[in-house]
Amino acid sequence: HEHLWRELQISEPTMRSLTAIRSATLLWFYCLNVWAFQAPQAIVTKRRESTFVLGPVARNGLRFDDISIGDGRRVLPGDTVVCYYVGSYEKPGLFGSKTNEIFDKTSDGQPFSFAVGKGDVIPGWDFAICGFDDEVPPMNVGGKRKLRIPAGLAYGSEGAGPIPPNTDLDFEIEILAAEKESGISLENRLTSYASVFGFVITVLFIAFNVLAGNWGIL
Repeated sequence: HEHLWRELQISEPTMRSLTAIRSATLLWFYCLNVWAFQAPQAIVTKRRESTFVLGPVARNGLRFDDISIGDGRRVLPGDTVVCYYVGSYEKPGLFGSKTNEIFDKTSDGQPFSFAVGKGDVIPGWDFAICGFDDEVPPMNVGGKRKLRIPAGLAYGSEGAGPIPPNTDLDFEIEILAAEKESGISLENRLTSYASVFGFVITVLFIAFNVLAGNWGIL
């Protein structure tokens, strides 16, 4: 029995090792419980970066990014432009997040037409389509461009409709066609058409009565 008892006895170095292992295990369980039952942290939503960060920025603050250049001719100031577009702005949300709020867009088959470069639209559109110095190239027919227009080139401190004051606007514009400026106003063209139509009617009236022998009417 004495021989068996000696074999079952644990040496002092082994006992110290087991004690150290037990202490380390208890410390690990303690740290795990503290981490598991600590108070929940506030949820922080990361702010989404703008999709326009890669586009150049002009001195006037206009930012653009060409999706496609287009193989048509260059748009010139005064052209009547036909285009599709989508307009939106970043709307603040919870925890610092932002969402894109669409405030206006064209429908398929119903493009928007206007005279570019004449102040018929916000200044940012005229600069973005016709170009601005050497910093923003003009668009081509068939081209599609993303824009971020600063509030100063949009609706400024007053805003418009659903657009809050001092809001930068995002647009995606696709140029479908561009007609050259004729230099003749619509009123003058209608007057010219009426004069030609009246002249033709008078000639036909005289010719008909001459052929019919109605000299008395003439």
